[in-house]
Amino acid sequence: MQVDMRESKFKSVIIVDDDHEALMIHHKMVSLMGYHALSFNIPQDAINYLQRSSHEASLIITDYQMPEMSGLEMLEAIRASGTKAPALMISGNPEEICKIRAEKCGASIIGKPIRMKALANHIANCMAIDQPSATAALCCSSQGSFCKCC
Repeated sequence: MQVDMRESKFKSVIIVDDDHEALMIHHKMVSLMGYHALSFNIPQDAINYLQRSSHEASLIITDYQMPEMSGLEMLEAIRASGTKAPALMISGNPEEICKIRAEKCGASIIGKPIRMKALANHIANCMAIDQPSATAALCCSSQGSFCKCC
């Protein structure tokens, strides 16, 4: 999948993960795709940024399991403040995530590890949607079953 660099340059992607190494890998992947990546290792910092920023994020990518709050809790707080950007939730155990709660937050669920091509496809799909997804997708699971977009 190729990303149109002229279009993607102006889109910002918020990335949240308490694991510094995973955060840097995802930041690099998103940047290489031509998006403006903003990374946070503390969920509350991302919430504060989005509440104070005049620039709307195009997409939020978050880890599910973090010490301060889960990715779902963070997305619920972000949604409560009015941010409508679609979201991708990355998890080592995607089956543990409540799909109904994720759906309400407009989040698609992706299993770890994620390949760059799969991430690019998920980002492209999310960017094509004006509003958060009506249904959460469980795909790219660590058990080896992959969705059609990977």
